[in-house]
Amino acid sequence: MNVEIPAERQAQAKRAAEVVDTEIFEKFPMVDGLRPMNEDLTELVLNRTWRPALSVTGVGGMPALESAGNVLRPQTSVKLSLRLPPTADGKTCGELLKEALLRDPPNGAHVTLDLEKASTGWNAPAMAPWLTQAIDDASQAFFGKPAIS
Repeated sequence: MNVEIPAERQAQAKRAAEVVDTEIFEKFPMVDGLRPMNEDLTELVLNRTWRPALSVTGVGGMPALESAGNVLRPQTSVKLSLRLPPTADGKTCGELLKEALLRDPPNGAHVTLDLEKASTGWNAPAMAPWLTQAIDDASQAFFGKPAIS
């Protein structure tokens, strides 16, 4: 589900990393000693904008911690969210995810997948030079920093 990241977007990510600096990860609560996945700030920007990421957003059928025990459950449901790169085709990636999750369930488990939505991202066209300059001028005037596009 990875895509080739256009050179222009890589350059924008580098500029964004220079402006945002460590705020890219320091704005999130982190336990003492926890480090970001990469020390290269540009890579962190690309991870959040141009690389796929799978998140578990909900779980059903699991007991609350207070009543949890070592027992077998009849079913477990998981809601996933897959963030895709802007140029990846949502439908194709949805099929790839489905294939990966249903291919070989462990121990004969029954697995189903309801694909709610498979949206393709949006990669903005290159901005006209006059617009880039106008946005940068406005950012400098208001924030005292170059625009991050």
